[in-house]
Amino acid sequence: EAGKIDVLTPLREVFNPAIMRVRTIEKPVIAAVNGVAAGIGCSLALAADLILVGESAYFLLAFANIGLALDGGASPLLVARMGHARASEMALLADRIGAEQAVQWGLANRAVADAELLDAAAETAARLAAGAPGSHATIKRTLNEAAFARLAEMMDAEAVLQQQRAESEDFLEGVDAFLQRRAPSFTGR
Repeated sequence: EAGKIDVLTPLREVFNPAIMRVRTIEKPVIAAVNGVAAGIGCSLALAADLILVGESAYFLLAFANIGLALDGGASPLLVARMGHARASEMALLADRIGAEQAVQWGLANRAVADAELLDAAAETAARLAAGAPGSHATIKRTLNEAAFARLAEMMDAEAVLQQQRAESEDFLEGVDAFLQRRAPSFTGR
């Protein structure tokens, strides 16, 4: 039944603070995506400073398929990483973005063979660990200001809109259609 799901509280109290921590911690964060990065998992991966993907990995934001909005900072994270046009395509059409396409579109930094992913992430971490921590912290801070000055505000706006969508008839229809393996019939309510 619509209105029975509280998505606002977990977004505000768990997911959004975790994503903000990834963006604001002074150390560079590496994401090693070795499978499906969907929904909030996609947002968490996108919050990292460097994203490595295994060749069979893919990113998916299928919210539109079930009548929901973007959340977890996906809106600003997508736009900052790959521009408005590609962000719109990924979010509105809810298509899977495979490893090679993710690199081409700027969603990920590098794709490697699945079996090499953890070694590539460890090698990248070792390079960062050998670097200048003050420099890394400053670079991250200025990049954040350039790309994500409104990230916290945008995540809260997404959370409020997501709660509205979770209370909609379209969300119920989207979930029912998914469970029944049929195309949804959305009404805009």
